[in-house]
Order: sequence, then C-alpha cells, then structure tokens
Amino acid sequence: MNSQTKMSLNATSVILIHLVVWSYLGMFSVIHGTLSDILCLRSVKESIEDPLNNLTSSWNFDNQTEGFPCKFSGVDCWHFDESKVLALNLSNMGLRGKFPMGIQFCSSLVSLNLSNNAFSGTIPSNISKLIPYLTILDLSHNKFSGEVPSSFSNCSYLNVLRLNHNQIVGNLPVELGLLSRITSFSVARNMLTGQVPGFITAKFKPESYANNARLCGTLELEFLLSISQHNSNNLCTNIQVGTLSLLVPKKKKKKRGKKFVIVFLQ
Repeated sequence: MNSQTKMSLNATSVILIHLVVWSYLGMFSVIHGTLSDILCLRSVKESIEDPLNNLTSSWNFDNQTEGFPCKFSGVDCWHFDESKVLALNLSNMGLRGKFPMGIQFCSSLVSLNLSNNAFSGTIPSNISKLIPYLTILDLSHNKFSGEVPSSFSNCSYLNVLRLNHNQIVGNLPVELGLLSRITSFSVARNMLTGQVPGFITAKFKPESYANNARLCGTLELEFLLSISQHNSNNLCTNIQVGTLSLLVPKKKKKKRGKKFVIVFLQ
C-alpha cells in the first residue's frame, strides 16, 4: 500500500470518527432535551393543585413510548415523535397553586397559558431566566399578587403579555417599554398605581390599563413634557379616559394645542 493510499484512508477514518462523534452528541442533545422536558412536566404537575383532575387523568408518566408527553392535555410539542415542549395551554382547568417554577426545564417553550385558573402568589422576579424564549405569556384571570417584575424587559421575544384580572399592585416598571416585539399587552383590573410605561414600538388602548387603583399616564410623550411644570399627580387622580384639548401658552398668544389621549384608570 503506497503512502498516498494510506493518507487517503487516514483522512477517511478521521471524517468517520467526526461523524460518529457529532451523531452521538446530537443524540445526547435530543435525549437530554427530552429528559429535561419530561422533568419540567412532572414538576409542573407535582407543584400545583388539580381539583378537577384535568392533569391527573391525562398526564400519565408511566407510558414511556416515544413522544408520549405530546399526547398530554394542554401540551404541544415541536415534533410529534419527540418530547420537546413547544407550548403549554393549561387555561380554564381549575388549577391552583403558585407559579410553577419547574417550567424552567421546558427549555424550548415559546408559549405559556395559565389563564382562567386560581393561581396565586407573586410572579417570579427572575421570570426572564425561567422562560427566556417565550413569545406568549397569559397569566390573566387568576389571583397573582405582588408587583410586575422588571425582568420582563429581558424577555425580548415576547409578543403577547396578559396580566389582566389579577391582584397585582405597585407601579408598572418603565423597563416594560423596552419590549420591542410586543403587540398585545393588558394589565387591566388589577391594583396598579403610577404612570403607564411608554413602549418603543407599540401603543395600546386605554382598555389595556382599565380598572386599576391609581394608574395614569398619557399616550403622547409630548403631552407629558408639556405638563411637567405642573403637578401631574393631580392629573393621575382626576383625569378620566378621554380626549383633552389643552391651551398651550405661546410667547405672543395662546393657541389651542393638539388633542391628546389621556389614560386614567381607577
């Protein structure tokens, strides 16, 4: 066997070794992801109360066939023959308990819907680390309390954030305005106070903020600047949703200014 043939065989062997290693690593990644997602679902089931047995009757972990969690009620997977969870829709199942921290093990999750249940307690302050790739989060119509975490601003893929109909208090973090992909947002019917955040890429109707204790603000930055020399807190407690025509003082004459939409919700 000449030297050229030996070199060719050696090169082929190296390529084959690399292919085997890459295949093994890819398989390990899939297995690891699958085990992680199964752990996620187990943890979610064990951490919440299920008085109507919606999960108990469906989430059977004794079945170990390929992709078995994808048949669970409320679970959607990326592929039917894997166990990598794409979305969890647990809406209107009569569930109770705290926010399920085990959700962090569903590493490929992009949609989480816990609406119309009886979840309580605070929204985790590290929410962005638990569900970093989420595009849809619906926690509406529950009993969540505490404040809105500022770390929501790090959930950079969020398109939909619904926190309405809860018992959330405090100010809305101004950092929420950094959510550049947000298209749907609601915090209506809570106990929020202070200014409405200004989103950099979207504007939301007053209904998104309705029925809060002392939540106020404006949909126009120009208006905020024009009243900065006055007591804006009075505006927060007295002005209702509507359109206001301001008299803006000029150097030589007074001129009726533009109409601005004022948000005051109580």
